[in-house]
Amino acid sequence: MTGTLINMGAIIAGTAIGSVAGSRLPSRMRRIVLYGIGLVVLLIGFQMAVRTQNVLAVLGAILIGGIIGDLLRIEDRIEQLGALFQKKFSKDSEQSIAEGFVTASLVFCVGPMAILGSISDGLSGDYSLLSIKAVIDGFASVAFGASLGWGLDFLRFPFWCTREG
Repeated sequence: MTGTLINMGAIIAGTAIGSVAGSRLPSRMRRIVLYGIGLVVLLIGFQMAVRTQNVLAVLGAILIGGIIGDLLRIEDRIEQLGALFQKKFSKDSEQSIAEGFVTASLVFCVGPMAILGSISDGLSGDYSLLSIKAVIDGFASVAFGASLGWGLDFLRFPFWCTREG
């Protein structure tokens, strides 16, 4: 649970900073932050891929997960939930709560670091992967908070994004 709380705190802090300082952060700075985060995530992915003993298991998991996700229409359901939040909470707002919610859901909740980090934290108490993810998510939420506003706030709650078994 420690990793979940660290990650949640980073997202809350980053979103607050981004929402407050959003107009002061140039779009090129937000883009640089997101590109840097993307490169670090690629590096972590490559490191984990090199250490794997069975590439076929990784390939199978990706293919099966993609097929199941498509059959369950998970992306459509996330978009519908975001649209519901948009309709309920943002009658005249220029910022899209739905866009912020969907983007944050995909970045903060669905990735392998969230899933593997939560499993590791829940089963063994090792929250190192979630700590790395917290730093990444903290910086990403500053950029997202600046550009997408308070739609990210719907993802503040730890049990929405990172759950331990």
